[in-house]
Amino acid sequence: MNVHYDNQRTFCTNENVPLFAYSSCSHTSKWMIDDDRYAKEQTLSDMLVQEYGEEKAFVISSSTHITGCPVCGRSWCD
Repeated sequence: MNVHYDNQRTFCTNENVPLFAYSSCSHTSKWMIDDDRYAKEQTLSDMLVQEYGEEKAFVISSSTHITGCPVCGRSWCD
């Protein structure tokens, strides 16, 4: 289940902004090559919870415009 992706989609619809967030990311940025998450696909929900904790993840996914990966920083709006 990817509840945070669904929250982001709802936020974008309500705010009339484009949905840039991906439902998952594989973290293949070269600077992450030594990170244990490199090339391992994670859902947006898993990433937000890992980076910010359960409560803050809900706040972020439902109230901010996500334009890049919260783990590797890859831009999703370019």
